[in-house]
Amino acid sequence: MVELEVVAFACFLYYFWWNAARMQQQEIQRRKSSTGSRNRRMKLQADRHLRDMTQIAEILRCAQRRRQRIVHHYLTTRRTRSVWAHTRSNDWWERVALHFTDEEWLQEFRLSRETFYFICNKLKSALERKDTAFRLCIPLNKKVAIALWKLATTSDYRTVGDLFGVSVTSVCRCVHEFCKAAIQVLLPELIVVPDEEKLSEMAACYERQWGVPQCVGAIGVSHIPIIRPSKFQADYHNLSRWHSTLLQVVVDGKGMIFGMCVLGSLEVQTMQVHSYSLTCGHWQTVGIFFQAGQGAYVDVT
Repeated sequence: MVELEVVAFACFLYYFWWNAARMQQQEIQRRKSSTGSRNRRMKLQADRHLRDMTQIAEILRCAQRRRQRIVHHYLTTRRTRSVWAHTRSNDWWERVALHFTDEEWLQEFRLSRETFYFICNKLKSALERKDTAFRLCIPLNKKVAIALWKLATTSDYRTVGDLFGVSVTSVCRCVHEFCKAAIQVLLPELIVVPDEEKLSEMAACYERQWGVPQCVGAIGVSHIPIIRPSKFQADYHNLSRWHSTLLQVVVDGKGMIFGMCVLGSLEVQTMQVHSYSLTCGHWQTVGIFFQAGQGAYVDVT
């Protein structure tokens, strides 16, 4: 009996040792498997990172090669530098034009020398510019002379630029700036629609000068040639088969302008232009024009 108990106890101890050894072996295997999985994951991550870095390096090398090709193309094909400011001559303006006689000045610029300097003083604040470190600005008198010469002679920009010693762009800029300044500064001051009292004085002057009673002035309409517009070309095509716009001017008995209007379209007849002007609208508003038995009428010439 005692021997059986000893054998049973020995078997129990062996089973316990064997089970412990088996569990220890399984733990070792599990740890080895976990370590292997972790190593594989780390290796995969390392391989992926290395692949990404390789791709980034390749992209950077491609970008660098592209920049090198661009720089090489620019260095081998760039244009030779040229002068951006040309030397021009001011001899005609300084040695000829400024020494015109009064008759020559009036003939060339279509106005007197006094009127020219009057315009320069009026437009000084709008047209005068300051010199810069890059170049000298066009003087005020010369800028006004360029614009007036262009308007008086209708010469092209290149001809005017060669005459005054400036570029084509400068001539165009001078003309546009002068016209804009004249409209903003001179027009409201010099072209004023007269009131009823002034109209009475003008009618009396017109009657004394020309012997026509109850007339305050005369209207003249002229066709101004223009470049054919891109739209509505037929509206600007006159009977002489060229494109133009209508300019209407109203003068008193002394030849002084007191009303003007520009019509873009030629749909209206010459005798109907006055009804579209601002002068007619002002007179009708104040009750002076077209009153039965009284008031003033205008001679259309």
